[in-house]
Amino acid sequence: AEPKLDQAGVLGISRQRIIQKAVELGISIQESKIQRSQLIESDAAFVCNSLLGIWPIAKIEDKSLDTQLCSDLQS
Repeated sequence: AEPKLDQAGVLGISRQRIIQKAVELGISIQESKIQRSQLIESDAAFVCNSLLGIWPIAKIEDKSLDTQLCSDLQS
């Protein structure tokens, strides 16, 4: 699930490009508020902005995350 950006962040170009690429790759997008526990349970996560693009989060607490999704979206 994609975190909602209604209280922080912007609905910018990088976000739109990532969503478009995800759709092209057959990855469904759902915008929702998530709890910390849901983030920790995630299989993959990334952060992005217009200056640095997209980069993976490799680890949350003691859990390693899959970085392939981020690589696929970067292509």
